[in-house]
Amino acid sequence: MLNYNIMFESFDIKQPSGQIVKMRKSPAIKAVWVGDHKFINDAVYGYLEVILDDTISVAQKTYLDGLYELSNGNRYPMRSLMDVKISSDKTTQYYWEEAMYFIIDKKSKAYRAGAKALTSMAPKYKSKIKEFGKSNHIDYRKVDDIVKAVAYANGEVAKEN
Repeated sequence: MLNYNIMFESFDIKQPSGQIVKMRKSPAIKAVWVGDHKFINDAVYGYLEVILDDTISVAQKTYLDGLYELSNGNRYPMRSLMDVKISSDKTTQYYWEEAMYFIIDKKSKAYRAGAKALTSMAPKYKSKIKEFGKSNHIDYRKVDDIVKAVAYANGEVAKEN
């Protein structure tokens, strides 16, 4: 069994013996499939889950964020995994998942999602993509809007071929 562990940003492999081993990050690993989920290994951002696979793709990185609260009410952000491991009876810990979104070019290089990244991947259609974004109120912080904009750009690129 292969599982993606968002806490450690790694893949866990359960062997037939029941032992769980972690797959190290390596530049030799370009992509990993877990069921029907594809992850690419970006040199800068690590493993990104592909949510739209096309000439220009969309991916997300899900990560664990959190804070801990002392008994006196003071709250501190979780800054590292050490914060997770150091727990005492005097703190309450809160965790949640967050996601960052990326646009991936045809060479599998990832860029933080945004109009500038998308138009740089389809420079011939820059004005059309910008107009589409404006008329459809595209918000590059929302995954559905990112997918919509990238699908539009892929359609324009496909018309050329």
